Amino acid sequence: MWCMRHASMCRNFPMTRGWLGLKKLWDHLSKIKPEHYDVNLLRYSALFPDDKGNLYMPYQIFKRPKRPLDLPDVDLPPMLHQDFSELIPDSLVPELTEENARSLLSKKKLDKIKEEWPTLSEDEKVKRVRYLRGKFSKHAVQPGELGFLTLRSKSKKWLPPTELVISREYQTEMDLEQLIQDGLLDIPLEFVDPVFLSNERAEDWQEFFSSLGMVTKRSNRIGKIVQRIAVLSSLAYEKSRGWDAHELGESEVSGYDIVSKGADGRIRKIEVKGSSDIESNFYLTSNEYQKLKNIGKEYYIYVVTDALKRPKVNVIHGPDILDIQPSVFVVFSQWKPLVKESWSYKAESKGD
Repeated sequence: MWCMRHASMCRNFPMTRGWLGLKKLWDHLSKIKPEHYDVNLLRYSALFPDDKGNLYMPYQIFKRPKRPLDLPDVDLPPMLHQDFSELIPDSLVPELTEENARSLLSKKKLDKIKEEWPTLSEDEKVKRVRYLRGKFSKHAVQPGELGFLTLRSKSKKWLPPTELVISREYQTEMDLEQLIQDGLLDIPLEFVDPVFLSNERAEDWQEFFSSLGMVTKRSNRIGKIVQRIAVLSSLAYEKSRGWDAHELGESEVSGYDIVSKGADGRIRKIEVKGSSDIESNFYLTSNEYQKLKNIGKEYYIYVVTDALKRPKVNVIHGPDILDIQPSVFVVFSQWKPLVKESWSYKAESKGD
């Protein structure tokens, strides 16, 4: 094969033979079928000249489009010299299309945004975030390319998306801000500012924010928040019925979360299970299950459903679980009929 026999010649041709030599090389190759020479060698050789005589790798240069594109020349990538257009196959240097031209322009603009980001004003940053969300919705930009991005919180801080929680303005699946006001969540959180909203659908922003690692209902990191709301809701319920409840620290005991004592001396040892769903199964660890069997009638399970929006405490007497489920996994249809008490903090406090 011609080019395999003269591999070093192909690799160094522009430097050793000059413009006429390069033209002669491509004129020769154009008369040979691609399967008869080493195309891969050419893919990694700077043998592709533009109009100014600069040489490029094949992935850096394009043939001029047959139809004019609605783009200024200053924005176009390097164009293959017209003398070589017929000699070099499209498989090596493709024609520039509007699609890949706009893709290249998007990449160019993204690089510029990344470079300028630290010095942009707040208004300019908001505009750039809206632009990037639009590009994301068209699959023209990937989350991995946006590692430089920061977003404004309601406290006016510009933070990485992974340090923010989606706020009520962008979705209706959870209302953590209200739960914080109600005393049912005590984890410090920063919520994304609604300043980015314009005329887009809130759902479009949810997908964008989630892809950047922001905490949403579907986030892997939401579990800690759900469980904290569940515990505080259970404590609020105990207080509402006049019992003195005490949350146990991790080092105090394992097998349940709360000890509550009534005025008459009765005691409840409460294991709390939280869920963001209205109907949810729950799981007891082997240790929790053993505590349930050992403690007996003082053991209670509080299943807190819809924890991220309207927490509802469902009270189950532990021994009732043993009657129906000789294992540690309990499905909703099994525990729901066992609920002896239920309480919704928001319903009681707001008269719903």
